[in-house]
Amino acid sequence: MTEHSAFPFAYFFLGEYGNMILISTLGSFLFLGGYLPIQLGIFAFSEFISLGLKVALLIFGMVWVRATLPRYTYKDLMRLMWKSFLPLSISFVPFVLALLLILT
Repeated sequence: MTEHSAFPFAYFFLGEYGNMILISTLGSFLFLGGYLPIQLGIFAFSEFISLGLKVALLIFGMVWVRATLPRYTYKDLMRLMWKSFLPLSISFVPFVLALLLILT
């Protein structure tokens, strides 16, 4: 018999890395000039190679960040938001208001 229990994990895995490729390609087009060639002195890459290098650079950056930074669970993210970021952002409201009143 064949075991089919790995298909959901394989689809999730393919979807995650497909998303990384799509976001890297969009980021390359929007922020790095897309297919415009990279010129190094008198040597220039072709458009396809240039786009591939930019996408590979962005994917490398994503994998590097994911491997370096800790992975927070949903519970930890909620605690970080409610106990750290929300009080900090609320405390900045009077500070910004006072700063605007002083500067105007």
